[in-house]
Amino acid sequence: MRPALRTGSCARPRFETVNDSETWNALALGFADSMLEQGYEWGEVLRTSGAQPYRCVILDEDHCVAATAILSWRVPGTSLSLLYAPRGPLVQPDSEAGWRGLVRAIQEIAAARNAILLRVSPALPSDRHDVHEQLVRHGFIRLRDDWTIWNAPRIVMTLTLEGTESEVWARLSNSRRREIRAAEQAGIIVEQAGTELGVVDFYRMVVSNGQRKRYPVRRSAHFDALCRLYGAAGTGVLLLARHNGDLIGGLVGAKFGRWAYLLYSGVDRGWAPARAGARPGPLLYWRFILWAHASGSNAIHWGGSGTKLPPDERDPGYGVYQFKRSFGSSCFAYLGYYDLVFRPMLYKAFRAAERRLGPLAWRLRALLNR
Repeated sequence: MRPALRTGSCARPRFETVNDSETWNALALGFADSMLEQGYEWGEVLRTSGAQPYRCVILDEDHCVAATAILSWRVPGTSLSLLYAPRGPLVQPDSEAGWRGLVRAIQEIAAARNAILLRVSPALPSDRHDVHEQLVRHGFIRLRDDWTIWNAPRIVMTLTLEGTESEVWARLSNSRRREIRAAEQAGIIVEQAGTELGVVDFYRMVVSNGQRKRYPVRRSAHFDALCRLYGAAGTGVLLLARHNGDLIGGLVGAKFGRWAYLLYSGVDRGWAPARAGARPGPLLYWRFILWAHASGSNAIHWGGSGTKLPPDERDPGYGVYQFKRSFGSSCFAYLGYYDLVFRPMLYKAFRAAERRLGPLAWRLRALLNR
């Protein structure tokens, strides 16, 4: 029997909150555009960083016509909060009941959390004008930003896993295949780890990379929760690359529905390869591709491209884009970011600070890596 849902104050359509992982994930995966960030585990992982997750479904005559997982972040030193629905909301585009009920549910959550705004970033391609029109019609403001310091990236890269393992291998570039073979011949071993010690070792490497490249890294509790929650669900993987027993690389990934997701990766830049062209990165990515393919995933979501669209050689992340593209990946843009504003004056101040101080906050946070 399905666990009981707690009903909100909406009449018809009505909304209900869901606090059970199996029930929520089944409801979310009923929408074709549902992604990992709308899954139950992701919200629980981000509790370790201070987020309060809310999960609500909109029912019209007992049919689920909309759902969204919302993260509430408290503004430090105040009673205010910021709401974010990463890769959400999930709505049947032509369901007026879904849109109407969704906005009412959001307003109740916003009132309870004293929210300045709700930001959404639907996992839909940029040409979904029908969804854009619905969002605007229901009060959302479209942002021009392609990237922010606290939201999922708009410009991303994905890899199809159609066909056999050999067909997936054939889509890799020649140079990438040579590097994978060179790593294997050099004695680099990639193993699937699940121990607490493996997470500690991997986290230490990620922090080291963050300190060197000056990007912020979440606390160790975040990584512990990732491996614990997705591991318990049987949908996570931690891959570690070693050479002569020394850890030289690692990767954390997870699966949600028919998608696999690269969440974090890192390599030891100080490691001196014994063989020319032997690097752990390409081999780690290939083993993750094999894991995703074997688990029944249709595609891999690599995360942000680090570039504009179309990518340009002058983009800061162009090297990352080239690396991911060499596996046969493609680059595209999602529909974008939209804000539903609850406190207009505070919202103006927030947007000004986000645009002007966001990059500085990013750099300052990177100094706290430990």
